Amino acid sequence: MVIGSSSSSSSSSSRSSGISSSSSSSSSSSSSSSSSSSSSSSSSRSSSSSSSSSSSSSSSSSSSSSSSSSSSSSSSRSRCSSSSSSSSIVVVVVVVVVVVVVVVVVVVVVVLEVVVVVVVVVVVVVVVVVVVVVVVVVVVVVVVVVVVVVVVVVVVVVVVVVVVVVVVVVVVVVVVVVVVVVVVVVVVVVVVVVVVVVVVVVVVVVVVVVVVVVVVVVVVVVVVVVVVVVVVVVVVVVVVVVE
Repeated sequence: MVIGSSSSSSSSSSRSSGISSSSSSSSSSSSSSSSSSSSSSSSSRSSSSSSSSSSSSSSSSSSSSSSSSSSSSSSSRSRCSSSSSSSSIVVVVVVVVVVVVVVVVVVVVVVLEVVVVVVVVVVVVVVVVVVVVVVVVVVVVVVVVVVVVVVVVVVVVVVVVVVVVVVVVVVVVVVVVVVVVVVVVVVVVVVVVVVVVVVVVVVVVVVVVVVVVVVVVVVVVVVVVVVVVVVVVVVVVVVVVVE
């Protein structure tokens, strides 16, 4: 039963069959000879290693079969070492390719992250600059509008004050002129009236005086004439009477 198991492992090419043949060969001397034959017909790394272990663990009665199995295992070991070196090269190449791909992917990801960060920073800077420029322009426009409004209000107030002052001065001057004219007219009228009254009074007085004087003179003349006439008459009468 053990011999059948070792021959089935010699026709197989897997690593597990080689391990089972090596474990069976370490049990007895007859199984070591069967494992030597299986190792000579096998071409895998596991069968060669099992045959070498069986040849090293065999007894002294099977030394000839051990030596033959060791010679056959040396040839299979060289083939296994060459296949192992090629497998190692393939593994190294695959590892290098994987490492290069990983490095390239990492570099691309880092570059993309840097580009995204730079783009975000540039966009943020542009937005901040635009916002600052807009705020500055709005502030300048508001300041200019406020200054213009203040200047216009001041000019309007000054113009209104000047117009009001001019109107007040003109009204005062007109009132003063009117008052002066009225006063002058009143004074002139009063003077004229006074003069007229005085003249009238003087004329009346003069006329009265003249009339009185004339009347007095007339009366005196009449009296004198009457007296003279009377005297003359008396004288005449006396003379007449005396004669």
